[in-house]
Amino acid sequence: MSDGGGAIHEALSQVQRLSSHQRDVWHLLHVGSLIQGRLDRALKQAQERLPAIQRQAQRLAMGHKARGRAPKSDVGEHEAHIARMKYVAESVGDLLQELRRLLEVVVLPAAPNAAVLSSQLRQTEMEAVLDLLDELQPQASPALQAQISTLSKHLRTALPHALLFARRLDALLVNTLRRGRIWPANVEHCPQS
Repeated sequence: MSDGGGAIHEALSQVQRLSSHQRDVWHLLHVGSLIQGRLDRALKQAQERLPAIQRQAQRLAMGHKARGRAPKSDVGEHEAHIARMKYVAESVGDLLQELRRLLEVVVLPAAPNAAVLSSQLRQTEMEAVLDLLDELQPQASPALQAQISTLSKHLRTALPHALLFARRLDALLVNTLRRGRIWPANVEHCPQS
């Protein structure tokens, strides 16, 4: 298990002849929380600028000259900007929560019949989360687009190695199914190898 760095990968391939190794999930979640924090801070800063923009609009309405280096006075535009930022920050937070759920050892789908998610379905769900993350990127401000792009790239690069444990769990599920310890209906799309 590693943080996905090139040095550890090279060392493992030389010493243990491993072509792939499990990626440390903590690092993925940590990068996600850092970027979520940046999105939340940017939203808070935009919300804190709103009273100054409102004062500027009042000043202009009274016929006074605008103050400041780059004065903004369009309250509606800024409120729309805040709404977009809030939507993006909350959506990224929801997607990171789903990512966290999918990286847990045992994953039960949201369907009413509780079943264990196979590695194939888990991979599909993770790719859907990443696609949704990519769709959010154009809705963010340019500075935040770079943050979302960084997160998406980091997760996409790590995805194949982050789910190696799930493939190993599939084999355990198949053995458990063969022994009759759980009902086959409780496992979704588990390979019957």
